[in-house]
Amino acid sequence: MSSSEPAKKKSGKLLIGVGVIFLLAVGAGLFFFFSSSPVGGNKEKQTMSSIADRIVSVEALTKDNSNFSLDSSIYPPNAVQPISYFEEGENQKWQGQALYDTNVVFEGERSLGLVSVDRNEALAYFKKDIDLSQMNYVAFMMHISDFSAFESMELAFGDVELQNYYAYSFSNLQNGWNFVKIPRDQFVPFIASDASFDWTKIQRTQFTLLSRFDSVFTVRLDRLNVVNMPDEFGKDWKVPGGDKEQFFNLYLHNGKMRLSARNTGLNRAILGNLKNENDFVYSATVSPQSASRSGLFVRGNYTNGYGYYFLVGGVGDNQWQILKFNPAGWDTLASGTLGNNTIQDDKDYIVRVEAKGPQMRFLLSLNGTEYIDIQEIKDSEFRSGGLGITVIDGNGWTVFDDFFVKEL
Repeated sequence: MSSSEPAKKKSGKLLIGVGVIFLLAVGAGLFFFFSSSPVGGNKEKQTMSSIADRIVSVEALTKDNSNFSLDSSIYPPNAVQPISYFEEGENQKWQGQALYDTNVVFEGERSLGLVSVDRNEALAYFKKDIDLSQMNYVAFMMHISDFSAFESMELAFGDVELQNYYAYSFSNLQNGWNFVKIPRDQFVPFIASDASFDWTKIQRTQFTLLSRFDSVFTVRLDRLNVVNMPDEFGKDWKVPGGDKEQFFNLYLHNGKMRLSARNTGLNRAILGNLKNENDFVYSATVSPQSASRSGLFVRGNYTNGYGYYFLVGGVGDNQWQILKFNPAGWDTLASGTLGNNTIQDDKDYIVRVEAKGPQMRFLLSLNGTEYIDIQEIKDSEFRSGGLGITVIDGNGWTVFDDFFVKEL
């Protein structure tokens, strides 16, 4: 026997001992993980495979009557009349000095860019017969690059050669994305006394842009709609500062007229007809349309944003998060992934929160028929508050529908 053999045997025993200790430690850790419920402050990420066995029926959880419901059936099918989303495949073609931009976009793949240089007028127009007699207001998104270069801008609806038309002149714009809403009665008519022209006979839609001398003024236009009803869809909500028009609009999505919410400075709203809720079940359909995270805002204070946020990622993402916002700032209570499932803008996702005392249960449905029991959390900092929605990242927007609230 060589003198090195005892050393090999000793080394082998040492490795076996370390392995046993390692296995015992792992086993203890797994026992602790599966036998304890997550509490506030848990930053552990979970994957879909680790929660796939916690699935319950959507129908089973919504069969009871709710104390409050709100869905797209309250909106008439012609509530929104799309004019142009500036995407490929649209029937109308914009003419003039306009260019399609794929870099600065609020929705979809393209916006319409218009540039005026050194006070040279720039036009963007298309010709199409449109009946706007039912219009309450026109609404669209407009991106401004350098407002200091702004001299004038006008939107006109007129006859084919713009001999007779209704015009609106812009003011009070700011850099970045602006939500623009123009009531019909703010358009000024320029109509010949012997003309038979009115809102039923629109043939041309035109933007006119003018920069200052020695300046370049650039705008991008996106999501141009006409809304044919008053803003009654905002009456059920409260937002910070009360400017609901900056947060809400109607949007035709998956064949339904739905409530869209955009973050252009505001990121949350609560249902105004509900009192502060202590114990409840609350769910809604969420369909992100941008890269922004969005979802439910619960036990929340809409003025300062304190409360809990149940979020799904934006388009192309596969994350979910449960956040808390308090005077100390943001805290991630839990987060995880949706596995191979990525958020798509043409899909509906149901998010649900069940709260009783300090216990909160968070559920998510990817298919409308089954809930995945995502996470349970125990946190007693906020025991009551408003129920609402959030689009948490700037310049993002999401479509919401099918709000369900049941007090426990």
